[in-house]
Amino acid sequence: METPIKPMDKNQTDKYSEGEIEILKQAYENNTDLFLMLRDHFLQLGTDEHLKELTPDFLEVFGKGIFFELRNDLPITQQATMYSGLSMLEQLHPEMGIILIQAADLVNDYVKQQLEILTSKEEPEIILEELLERFGSVEQKEMRVINTIAYNKLIPIIESKMFLLQSKCAKKEETEEEKIKRLEANSSK
Repeated sequence: METPIKPMDKNQTDKYSEGEIEILKQAYENNTDLFLMLRDHFLQLGTDEHLKELTPDFLEVFGKGIFFELRNDLPITQQATMYSGLSMLEQLHPEMGIILIQAADLVNDYVKQQLEILTSKEEPEIILEELLERFGSVEQKEMRVINTIAYNKLIPIIESKMFLLQSKCAKKEETEEEKIKRLEANSSK
């Protein structure tokens, strides 16, 4: 397990510490298209050269939000892996269970690959659009099911994570003066 950038804040309930949110916000303030560019990178729609300028601290915090793994810097209720959504496996026929596990493996490998590409010049091994290629033999048809499940999981995962991170960064902190005004307005109702 990697050492966290900053230990959890006291009474932290969110996945990110205040310091980690600040790292995300600083990068976002410098480029408000950041999460759109990251989304495009993760969906293999193109990689903007500005992404190569992201700091290691940003990439670590960003990775915490997009790559599901057990970590020692997450509060209670925030742990999740790509396999967390497979709780129904015990109710399935083993062959179908294996297909879902292989699809989760593929999702994990793809997200990890796209994270690593942000810091290297490597070409991707897993091509998102190729997951939907048609196959002929029975073995290949099983692979098509696995690939299609992975494809259908990847897009909403990437979209929702980018939206969540962008929302955290775009959220303005309430000043003390604004808080007082809001409380006064609420108490007069």
